[in-house]
Parts: sequence; structure tokens; C-alpha cells
Amino acid sequence: MGSLPGLRAYRRKRFGTGTAVLLWRAFVLVVVLTTVFQGRAWADSMGGYFDLVYSENNQKTDTDPGGTTDTKSRVFRQRYSLSLSKSISPNIALSASGLFDQTYAKLNTNGEDTTNRFTLLSPNLDLSWKDVLFTGDFFYQRNQTTISGSGLEKTTNILESYIGRLGWKPVGFPPLDLFYGHTNAYDSTRRVKDIVTDQFSWTSVYQLVSGLQINYNGSYVDSQDKLGDIDTQLLSNDLKSSYFGTFFRNRLNADASYEISQATTRITAKGSGEVALQIFPFAGLSSVAALPTPVALDPNPFLIDGNTSVNAGINIGVPPLGGDGRPRDIGVDFLSATEVNTLFVWISRDQLPAGISNFFSWAVYQSSDNLNWTLVQQSAPASFIQLQSHFEIHFANVTARYVKVVVSPLTAAAAASEPTFENPDQIFVTEIQAFIRQPAPQNSRTINSLSQRLNTNARYLILERPSLYYNFSYFLATSSAEGASTTAWTMVNGLGASQSLSRILTTSARIERQDSKDQRGKTVTYSYSASLDAVPLRTLSQNLTYSGNTQQQPQGTTVSNAVVLTNTAQLYTGISAFVNAGISKSSVFDGTNNSSTTLNAGTVLVPNRRLSVSLNYGYSDSRLSGAGQGSTTETTNTDLSVSYTPFPALYLFGEWTWTKTSTHSDNMQATNTQNDMLQNYSVNWVPFQGGQLVFNFFYNESLRQLDNSRARTYGSTVRWMLSGASYLTFTYNILQNKSFFSQVSTHNRERVLLVEYRLNFL
Repeated sequence: MGSLPGLRAYRRKRFGTGTAVLLWRAFVLVVVLTTVFQGRAWADSMGGYFDLVYSENNQKTDTDPGGTTDTKSRVFRQRYSLSLSKSISPNIALSASGLFDQTYAKLNTNGEDTTNRFTLLSPNLDLSWKDVLFTGDFFYQRNQTTISGSGLEKTTNILESYIGRLGWKPVGFPPLDLFYGHTNAYDSTRRVKDIVTDQFSWTSVYQLVSGLQINYNGSYVDSQDKLGDIDTQLLSNDLKSSYFGTFFRNRLNADASYEISQATTRITAKGSGEVALQIFPFAGLSSVAALPTPVALDPNPFLIDGNTSVNAGINIGVPPLGGDGRPRDIGVDFLSATEVNTLFVWISRDQLPAGISNFFSWAVYQSSDNLNWTLVQQSAPASFIQLQSHFEIHFANVTARYVKVVVSPLTAAAAASEPTFENPDQIFVTEIQAFIRQPAPQNSRTINSLSQRLNTNARYLILERPSLYYNFSYFLATSSAEGASTTAWTMVNGLGASQSLSRILTTSARIERQDSKDQRGKTVTYSYSASLDAVPLRTLSQNLTYSGNTQQQPQGTTVSNAVVLTNTAQLYTGISAFVNAGISKSSVFDGTNNSSTTLNAGTVLVPNRRLSVSLNYGYSDSRLSGAGQGSTTETTNTDLSVSYTPFPALYLFGEWTWTKTSTHSDNMQATNTQNDMLQNYSVNWVPFQGGQLVFNFFYNESLRQLDNSRARTYGSTVRWMLSGASYLTFTYNILQNKSFFSQVSTHNRERVLLVEYRLNFL
């Protein structure tokens, strides 16, 4: 505390001597007790921390049209955490923790002062039981958030959860996992929100014989909106059997699965309001693309597996230096055209500061073929539900088979504006859920849905030399709800071959026919490819690949062809290089023609263990013609990065990126050329052995495609380890951001100063 001049007086003046002081005294008492009684039988282990943060933020925003906004803020944040664990018996363990987090902010906007206070109180209790036959767990959590301030009515929101789990693992019989959860979500006056939810679920997995497995999942959810007098009950059951086997001395590999899912939703409404009916998609989809269309999203089953805590492989946090900052595509496939107007995107963080959550802008698209996407709404209204780990994205009703949201990852500039936000590079998407919001019925309503999926795959080795194999797959899906039913199927027959021509050359080829049918009609697709691999030296490899595709739809035929050449070489020790080139052409049934040429080359130089240099060059040229339109886009990209460690305590990094994009429109006879240069630098210095003192400096420039913004951020951080358990951090950042979107020009300048003291104790 003595390290922060005036902080004690500031706290007394601004925060008074009420709850915060009492909690502070209680916290000091806990620390003393922990020190005195550490190792006693009343707790096997104890730990915790307290964190004090003071920050100043000066921000000026010029908007044309709009004017100038001057905002100054002074923020004091205090966090106290305590946790303990106790082994009651060899099979029973108890753990408990508590968190008090309070932020006081004084804001001045264009000369007008306001104050805000945010308080979070969160106790947790976990009692677990583990045995050979049974496992059990009881968990209690209460999150109480209070918001008050100038001109605001004091609001207290409470989320209270009781969770129980029971697992039974009998020898020789299927295991059974049971779950019960009871949640109360309400405000202290129960005038704005009062929702009670009870959930039961059960899961069992049975291995009948080798290769044959049966999975059964069921759940019952009862959600009561007491203010709207709406009761929603959902009963769902899912049964899946899967088999995998090998035959004929492993020449034939086959697998098959059948899944049937049933759900019954019953809505009883006596009042007024809205209900959100969950829609269960057939598949989750994701991709990273420079442009929203045309692009085909890849299957991502982790997005719809019902687990909102497991990473689905999509990071919307700050990309590393030189990382991929392109927008992320997150979508669903409903199998048939389905009405939807709400998406929940779950992430791995349960809390996001307003400056972070408000950064994300969600654009909604729809498609009928998972290739050509139509914009539904740019910057759809979205809110992050604190402590429930998801964004709620609302948009106008859409009826489509494919729906996706496009979001840019967090920029270093946005992260620097909230320096207390830890690990801004780790914000992982875990799940996506779809809903249709509609007025609650004035009487009872029951909705039944049934879906079935059959999936089979087989691969048979016809010849060993040359390697010749046949593959077959068949997929059938049916769904029905409220008297409407849809059916879709896909069948694939293919032949593949590969042969080693010599010690240097290897060739392979493949041809495939895919027949599919859905609500749009029948489609026949022929795919064919051939490749030649050459490895003349151990350090040199080359590949030449041709691929083609012909798709026959009721609307017409689409043809595409591509040739790609890749070369990689390890020229000398510490020197590697690559050169890749490709051309592609396609013609669509509507008369549109696309052609493109790409060239990529680069080298990596590592002359010694201290220095590393990477140089990359890329060129692309694309041409769109036909159907009354014509345009040409030419892009060049050059990237140079250097990292240098002159001695272990000092690390230097620099990156320079030059991009030039020229777009020519035949219809308007106009050419638009844009040149961009981005620079990134960072310096890390540890002057003393042991790392007691750490200096960091960074400079970062970034572009954001969704709103055509350019950001520049630079600053420094000093961390002083006062002891093995405490440290003091000083951070100073300067941010500048320029954007032009929807005929509005915005220039934002911001300065952030932060001082943090943290003490961890055992």
C-alpha cells in the first residue's frame, strides 16, 4: 500500500468506510489466521490473493458527422479471493472459495461527471465423493452483481446454482451418469427478472461387443419465467449406435452409425412475453476466410456437441504477432430451410469487460448451399451475458438451411484499452446454439420433433501394387416437426490409386461420383484429381496437383479446375525456402466465370541460435466476368519478420507487412488502389537474474476488415516482483484508431495508465 502514494486517502474519500473497509478487515484477519494456523487439521490447504488496481484513461473521439467527445475516467478496483480444501475422508473432499470484486469509476464526458460502482460477490462450495462403484459431486455457486451510479437505479442481479452429479460404474454393466441442476436468476426486487430452471439429464455408454457401442442421452428441462407467467418444458432423448470393423485380412474397413433423436417442447403461458425455442442443427460449421463470400465452411462437430466448456478450435482473442487476423466464420447447418432469429455463441470466458465485449461486431449471413452467402444484418445487436459465458445475437427472422456469424478477432489496441483483462489472446468459442424467439402462446402448446441419421463408410483395397482402392459412403437424414418433414441423402462412390514410379517419383489419382438429394432437388457431382510427387534430394521436395469438379444441379452445371505446384527446399543448415504457384478457373450455371492466379514464395534464415529472419511474398490475381458484370482484383503481400536475442535477458522482435490491393470495375471503368504498411515491434528485457524486474515495450498496427478500421497501439509495462508471492505492475499505453464505415469517419485517441499490486498467499 505504501508503494501507491495517496491511494489510501483516495480510497477513504471516494469509497467511504462501509462495506469495503469491513471486507478489508475481514480479509486481513483471514491472512493472519492462514499464517498462524497453516497446516492445522481444519484445512489441508488454503490459498488466495488480493489485487489492487488504479487506472486512468483519457479518450478523445472525433466523428464526422457527429462532433467530438472527450472522456476521462479514474478507476479503482479491488479484488479479494480466498480458497481452501479439506479431505474429510479418503473418498470425500470439500473445497470452498470466495471472491469479492469491486470497481469504482469516476467518468467525465464533455465536462459532465458521473460515477459508477460495480460489485461482484461470488462464494462457491464443492463436495465430491469418489469410490470404485460410485462417484458423486455437489456444487453450489452464487454470483451477486450490484451496479450503481449517477442517474442509475441501484440494481442487484443474482444467479444462484445448485448442481448435483452421480456416477455409477458397475462391473460388466453399462455406466450411468445422472445430473441435476437448479438455477435461480433474478434481481433483488424481482421486478425485472425472475427465472427458475430445473434440469435433469442422464447418460449411458455400453460396449456390447468389440467395435459395437451404444450411447444414450436424455434430459428434461423445466424453465419458469415467473414474471411473464410462462412455463417451458423440454424433454429430449437421443440414442446412437455405432460400429467399426475390419475384414478380409484388413483389406476392408467399414463403419456405420445410426442415431435417432426425439424432443417434446411444451409451453404453458398465462401472461405475456416471449419464449425462445431452441433449434437443434444438424451440423456445426466454421472457417477462417478473408471474404464472407464465396466460401464453404468446414464441419466442426465440437460446436454442437452440447458441451459449452470445451474449446471448439476457434480463437477470437488477440492473434499472436504474425498470426491470422482474418474474420472467423461460425455457423450451423439445419439440413433444411429453418426459421431462426437468435444465436448464442458460447466462449471459454465467463466475464468480459465492457470495452472487450463491445468490441466484437457480429455480421449475420444466410446461404442455401454453404458457398454463396447473403448478408442478413451487419453489426447485429448482441450482448454478452456475464457469468453465463455467451453472446446473445439477435437479428430479423431468417428462413435458411445455413446461417453463420462473421466476427473479427480482438485487436491488440482493444485489449490494451482494458489492461486489467488477463490473457486477451485466449478467448475460445466453445458452442453455438440457435433459437427462434416468438410471442408466448396464450394457452398450452406442444411441439414434437423427430430426427434420424444413418451414416455408413467402407474402404476396400483391391490391389496392393499398384495401390488401388474403392470407397463407398452413404448418409441419410430425416427430420419432422409440427407436421412438416424433410429428407436428405448423399451417396459417394470413388476409386483411388497410387504408385511409386521410382525412388524419386510417386503418383496418385482419384475419381469420385457423389449423388445427393435434398429440398432443392437432386445434385450429381464428379470430382477428379491427380498428383505427382518428386523428392530428388532429401532436402528438396516438389508436388504438382490437378483437381477438377463438375456439379450438375437442377439450375444448371458448374465446372471448376485448378493446378497447383509446390516446392520446398532446405538449402543449407539454417536456410529453407519455398515457392508455390497455382491457377484456377470456374464457370457457374448463371453465366459467371471466375479465374485466379496465385504465387507465394518465402525463406527462413537462422544463421545462429540468436537470430531468425523470415521473408514471405504473395501475389494473387482474380477475375470475375459474365452475367453483366466484370471486375479484376490484384493483391501483393510482402512480410518480413526478425527476432534477435543478443543475450538471454533481452529479446527483440520486429515485423513489417506491405500490402497493395488494386480493384478494377469494368462497368464503372474505375480502378481503386489501396496501399497499406503495418509494423509490429516488441522488446522484452530482464535486467536482473531471477526475473525480479521485467521491462516490456511494444508497438502494434492492425487493420480490421469488418469496419475498415486501422489501429495503432504502443506502450510499455514494468513488472517488479517484490517477493515470491507479490508483484507491482506499471503500464502505460497509447491507442489511436481510424475507421470509415457506413459514410461515418471516426478518429479515436486514447491514453491508459495502470498501476496494479497483487499478493498471492498459500
